[in-house]
Amino acid sequence: MQKVTRQGRLPGLILIQDEISTLRRDLYRQNIRLADDRMALKILRLEKEKILNQGKEMFVWAVKPRCSKKPVKPRLLLNVAIAGILALFVGVFLAFFIEFVRENREKSVSA
Repeated sequence: MQKVTRQGRLPGLILIQDEISTLRRDLYRQNIRLADDRMALKILRLEKEKILNQGKEMFVWAVKPRCSKKPVKPRLLLNVAIAGILALFVGVFLAFFIEFVRENREKSVSA
């Protein structure tokens, strides 16, 4: 037979009940820590959303694009004028470059 304590319970039962109460306390503390962690995560999420919302004020978002009712026609006269001026510049540059190369060849051959 086992000894009965003052409360009328067995010593092993008291140890088990103490262990259960200790586990309950630890579980309660763990729940508190989890709640604190959840709160910290919520605060972090709110801070990130706040930062992202600040960026929205810096940019202007375009409205929906719309198509013009008339098709765009090429400007033939403008394209021809630009091509003519560009050809004139390239021709003058090429003439000077060819003359420069010829003079340098003559200098290198005579020296």
